[in-house]
Amino acid sequence: MRRLPRILAAMTLLGACLIGAAPAQASQAHNPKVTTIQVAGVLLVDTVGTHPAGRNPAVDTSTFGGRCSVPSAFVFDYQGTAQLTGIGTVTLEGSHCTQVKMAAGTGTYTDGRFTMTTSKGYVIRSTHAGSFVMVGNTSYVTGTTKVVGGTGPYRGAKGALTEFGQGALDTGKLQMANYGTITIPVVRHH
Repeated sequence: MRRLPRILAAMTLLGACLIGAAPAQASQAHNPKVTTIQVAGVLLVDTVGTHPAGRNPAVDTSTFGGRCSVPSAFVFDYQGTAQLTGIGTVTLEGSHCTQVKMAAGTGTYTDGRFTMTTSKGYVIRSTHAGSFVMVGNTSYVTGTTKVVGGTGPYRGAKGALTEFGQGALDTGKLQMANYGTITIPVVRHH
């Protein structure tokens, strides 16, 4: 737990940098067949659905009819908004499976399904997974988002974003910083 204050300070500093970051430029410098987008921003997320595995929340587990690849205590649904450099304003929605060890105050989330919709109506699809530590009423989260496709200019998009942040356990509100790169195949019109 001695590292927690340093982790929180680093999260605060990176979050401030991401909020003030200038829009990223798309680049084709290394491979003319793909466009690379540097992405960074803070997602503001609300938990909009909580589905416990059974009558004993955080004790009972289930694969939720195959939704979860490992026995999980909950499936959480969420939605939110973000301003992402390289992409712009997005709305987002998704869900993930949560495994929790209440006595240890830790857990993991897996099988995340995540959809971002841009202001122009294009979709970016991703998966995500990670871990969390609960301290008091706050959950500190770290994980990875993997971009797996999209529509319009994001068709064929691939990439990885690092995610970290914190959430209030009583309200279900989270602030998640995300940063990384997305590559998109360049479509040549003949």
